[in-house]
Amino acid sequence: MTNMNPLRTYGAPVHWFLAAGGLTGIVALFLPFTWGVSPVDAALSRGFWKIATPFFLSILISGASIRWAVSRSLSRVERWVAYMLSCASAFATLFFVFLPSNPWPSNAQEWGAWGLPVPVLALGAFAVIRNARFGMLPDLSAVMAMQAAYLANSLFCLVAFWGDWGGGWQIGAYFVLVASVIYLVQIVLISMQPRPQHTA
Repeated sequence: MTNMNPLRTYGAPVHWFLAAGGLTGIVALFLPFTWGVSPVDAALSRGFWKIATPFFLSILISGASIRWAVSRSLSRVERWVAYMLSCASAFATLFFVFLPSNPWPSNAQEWGAWGLPVPVLALGAFAVIRNARFGMLPDLSAVMAMQAAYLANSLFCLVAFWGDWGGGWQIGAYFVLVASVIYLVQIVLISMQPRPQHTA
């Protein structure tokens, strides 16, 4: 006999709580992040759309989280759409960060910002693949993929625009920070789920 209760540890109340908290990422889209510019404003800018559009993953993350909470599953199409959009967002972030025209980092803050996306995406990819193959909640791997892409971009922006050098955080940045922490907690909790136990 197999114990396949996917809510044994990562329970429905926890998921609903994190899904509700993740809505802060959607609110952040319309709030000024720095210099009075919101992600929505930046998405319409020719120069900054590459680091603005990944913030819109928050809409899909919340939608997919609520969908999973209701049905305990995501369709194959929904999962593949999530994977493709997370990859596209990751490439947009990396393309912006590593543009040849960007100046070489000159201080610790710049090195921190430029050095974050690659390891965050690598760790995120590892967590997604591991959960998809061995986790108790494989459907949530698609949500984790979008969260990892969001985290890589948000951490880059939070570090890059922190303090006087970056223009300083405004209220939208704090909402992004809250959403990022919630996404990170969710990735960790899902990754920590025990593998199914097979009993006679």
